[in-house]
Amino acid sequence: MSGRLEPGLCLPGEPDFAKSLGVSRTTLRSAVQILVLQGYLNRRHGVGTFVSELTPQTVSIANNISLLTSTTTLIREHGYQPGVAACDARLEPATDRLSEILDIIPGSLLLHISRTRTADGNPAIHVEEYLPASVLSPDDVPSAASDWSLMHLLESRGHRIRLISCQIKAVAAEPAIAADLAVPTGHPLLLLSQVGLSTRGSPVLYGDSYFDTSVFKFQVLRAPTRALDEVSPAPNGGSAGADARRRLEVLIRGT
Repeated sequence: MSGRLEPGLCLPGEPDFAKSLGVSRTTLRSAVQILVLQGYLNRRHGVGTFVSELTPQTVSIANNISLLTSTTTLIREHGYQPGVAACDARLEPATDRLSEILDIIPGSLLLHISRTRTADGNPAIHVEEYLPASVLSPDDVPSAASDWSLMHLLESRGHRIRLISCQIKAVAAEPAIAADLAVPTGHPLLLLSQVGLSTRGSPVLYGDSYFDTSVFKFQVLRAPTRALDEVSPAPNGGSAGADARRRLEVLIRGT
């Protein structure tokens, strides 16, 4: 099977579909179940399994929150064009709280980046990010109109993010954030407060990311060790379950 599975399409019968993908029915069943949980597929009991249907005016992004993926990559992988609606970068002294988080001397200069990310031109996430001025300067930050990833920019400067510690909570949009995201004041948002650690183990980034819950849907897949992928071995030494799931994602998303 090649090409793309269009939204609303009913998947072929399990025996034929498994054969076309070159996997067992058990492996296919596992891959389909995970994609249902991730929102790529909808199962209608007694009818069949369908590719999730989104109208051209709808932007909806689902993501496994345990995966370390840049926002730019996340938006693009779901078929939308990432962009920046507004961006401001300036130097300011570190507060006691940020000094403790980033392990720097209080009052040290920080680069504060404030920007609103878009998906197909629609505001989707507002981010307040802080980095030691020794890591990045305002001159390193691309123009507001350009499509760029902070994670990729850091890597190009020799500060690849190895690990992110993330705290998550639901918040109501305050007036300033609501205006940036073009939502009503009090609109439900998901706040991810994240600390990025470099390959050297030092904190190089702190960010508060406000996600519009009508656009972003996060999830965590919980299972015993290797249970999501350990269905049957793949010929290349990997996992047949993971390989089948990736191939189905490509067919659904067209990427």
